[in-house]
Amino acid sequence: MLEPLTPARATIMTKFIFFWVGWWRLTGKRERNKQDKLRRIKAAARGLFIEHGFHDTTTRQIAEHAGIATGTVFLYAGDKREILLLLHIDGFKAAATTALRNIDQRLPLIDQIMSVCSSMLSFYRLSPSLSVIALQESYCPGPGDVRRENREMVTHFIHELANVIRANGHHNRHADPPMIVANTIFALFQAAAQSLVNGLTNDYASQVHSLRRAVSLVLD
Repeated sequence: MLEPLTPARATIMTKFIFFWVGWWRLTGKRERNKQDKLRRIKAAARGLFIEHGFHDTTTRQIAEHAGIATGTVFLYAGDKREILLLLHIDGFKAAATTALRNIDQRLPLIDQIMSVCSSMLSFYRLSPSLSVIALQESYCPGPGDVRRENREMVTHFIHELANVIRANGHHNRHADPPMIVANTIFALFQAAAQSLVNGLTNDYASQVHSLRRAVSLVLD
């Protein structure tokens, strides 16, 4: 049987509820402020990188355009290279999500894979000069939340490619498991992206065709 709610108990419960409501509001406000500052940093960096170029943009300029102290920037990224990597992560995730969602499952596996890869190559073509540096940074190991997020993003994308391969029954007739095939395809894609943004080839259609031939060999 429940004990009666005395005035003293009611007072304690009320204080407890007010405490947790206040804490929740404070935490939510802090998180919103944090996300707002990160959004402003990214927006400022994107504009400055496009206008002045990566190498001629300083962290101080990014902070000034974002309306925050320079020291605050370093709470979100270790340097401007990590800021660029943050922009790359956002763009890559958005492009990959769209590409994977738009796969036509009625097509042969090679066409499904190439629809994703060609879309991702188009993403890197949007800003080749920044993509060169972003790709370089994405290969660099190191501590920190930004680089960990980049590694997790790449791992997730490769898993999604493996899911596409697995859904087509490729693992039933191939010696290599889907993850090995997906990792190989991703390595080929990265090489194609590097060639494209570094100017080793300016012919996008030719690069896609070459990549398709390489992927076909992996899938055969």
